Amino acid sequence: MGVTRVDDWATTPYDAIIDVRSPAEFADDHIPGALSLPALSNEERVKVGTLYKQVSAFEAKKLGAALISRNIATHIETFFLDKPGGFKPLIYCWRGGQRSGSFSMVLAEIGFLPQTLIGGYKRYRRDVLNQLRFCPRNTAIASCPVRPRPPKHAFWMPCAMLGAKCWIWKASPTTRALCSA
Repeated sequence: MGVTRVDDWATTPYDAIIDVRSPAEFADDHIPGALSLPALSNEERVKVGTLYKQVSAFEAKKLGAALISRNIATHIETFFLDKPGGFKPLIYCWRGGQRSGSFSMVLAEIGFLPQTLIGGYKRYRRDVLNQLRFCPRNTAIASCPVRPRPPKHAFWMPCAMLGAKCWIWKASPTTRALCSA
């Protein structure tokens, strides 16, 4: 098997959502229900990024590969040891590249069925923001099986028109809703 790359995060079946971005990136925001298994710590990410900008991409990739390999080993020992061979995680990083790809490649070699989100968290965020265009303003909702993490300064509100719950928040001059049907 190999790594499957998916672009439809909303309908793709998976056993867990794994965010491999740094703890700071995860704390800032993440896909609802995602687990944080960082490929790089906050400090490691800064170190690799600085090396990339100041020295070269090649040197940064060498250091990044060494650090990510150590961190993946830790996650295998602490999270994946009890998972069955058919375990199918959806894995993402910021843009769906180096970190999620490295993590997924190792998991695939073990025998898991990893899927990486094409475009990563950036893609997920863009998709959610695009959906806001179709969300009615100032409407009310009923219930939702998945309660997403709210944008800053949001509140939870029923939206009967959509049959889901929405986070309502003030954006620009109009009130907007992030709905999860």
